[in-house]
Amino acid sequence: MVYELWDADTRNIIYTYPTEAAALAKVAEQVAAYGRDAVAGWVLLRNDGRKGEQGLRRIADGETLADRAQHTSTPEPIQRTAD
Repeated sequence: MVYELWDADTRNIIYTYPTEAAALAKVAEQVAAYGRDAVAGWVLLRNDGRKGEQGLRRIADGETLADRAQHTSTPEPIQRTAD
């Protein structure tokens, strides 16, 4: 099973990820760098390996995808320094 990020506007695949978390991390990275509009046309699909559309399941897109990515991404730990 793989997770695919697609640009629905251009109908091009952006990248394939081994886990949903990895795909959502990429979405969260794009939102942090360029804002929510940057992923407005993106779709996250799960591909279970069956041929054609039978193996595809839509997980989230647009605003829902941005929300899901921001709620599931883990922020970098704060580095503390000794005084």
